[in-house]
Amino acid sequence: MNFIYWAHIYIIQVILNILAFKFTNVFINNQTYIGYTLNHPIYLFCWTISSVLGFYFYSKKIWESYQFPYSKKIHFILCIAMIVSAFFPYSDNLNYQTNAFHVGICGIGLVGFILEWLYFFGKCYPFFKKECYCFLGLLFICFFIMMYFNHITSFCEILFTYFMNLFLYQWLKKRRIP
Repeated sequence: MNFIYWAHIYIIQVILNILAFKFTNVFINNQTYIGYTLNHPIYLFCWTISSVLGFYFYSKKIWESYQFPYSKKIHFILCIAMIVSAFFPYSDNLNYQTNAFHVGICGIGLVGFILEWLYFFGKCYPFFKKECYCFLGLLFICFFIMMYFNHITSFCEILFTYFMNLFLYQWLKKRRIP
């Protein structure tokens, strides 16, 4: 199982994220643009599923290793929401409701995922100060990148998904029980 996690982070995620640079200007467009406007939906689905599976499994393994009481059902639903959102196109040519549904579903899943981790850190902060600061640092960096470009770009999406998965993977590898 360790090799699968290693391959996910250092091979699959790296390849999928580098492909975005091949398809578009990652500082202007986002992953959905690659999928639906540039007609690479398989890429979008693979990138989304790979990223979210990391969020799901790494978080689950970390929380279970510390016997942290999290809602398995809510965690699953939030991660599924992030995946489902990729199947709803977003484009300037589509009506507002379709675009809003895409953004809303993904937003609920992503914000919920972040809130799950904030809940964990709220309960366990004294034991995981360093991890908490790393998590918050990544959130702030991505937020400021999003504000700088005035929208969500592939660069921001790649940065968040790759480094969140890397952070969780590294934590899982060296987890310490307080």
